[in-house]
Amino acid sequence: MKKYSYDGETYLFQNGSWYTTSMTKAPLAVVNKLNSLLVADEDLSDKSMDELLEMIDDSRKTDNYLLSAKALSEAIKKATPYEIKKLLPRYTSNLRKMGQSQKAINEASLYMQKYGRLV
Repeated sequence: MKKYSYDGETYLFQNGSWYTTSMTKAPLAVVNKLNSLLVADEDLSDKSMDELLEMIDDSRKTDNYLLSAKALSEAIKKATPYEIKKLLPRYTSNLRKMGQSQKAINEASLYMQKYGRLV
């Protein structure tokens, strides 16, 4: 469980969700800011591919697309062509959810050109 302070309040991040110190869900109005704090603080360089995949999927379930994007970026750096095949749908979906549809198309095309039928 991680603790963050925002606007004079303390919030807890546990199992992909934000809570107040009384363990009620954090208000939606502050969740995006808390997500930004979490992403800036998170070092993913030492995570294994399995840990990154779990983080990607968990963060997408809770609409934390910033954290998912950071984990995807790290995972793609470490990925084999076989792993790219598993990551590419998540990556392009995440970009679309973040309003970057054209980038999703461009990135998918790039990896398809690079790896061909492997992806």
